[in-house]
Amino acid sequence: MKAMQLKVAAEIPIRTTTTAFPLDEANRALKLIKDSAIDGAAILRISD
Repeated sequence: MKAMQLKVAAEIPIRTTTTAFPLDEANRALKLIKDSAIDGAAILRISD
């Protein structure tokens, strides 16, 4: 069963979307997530 699921998953074109924020903008990122204003995932950068 698991092998079949992996085969099907490999055939589906999955596109991920991320938006990176510097650590000092964490509160802004959380607000945007709460307000559903970001498509995909928000990522916090700890350093440049």
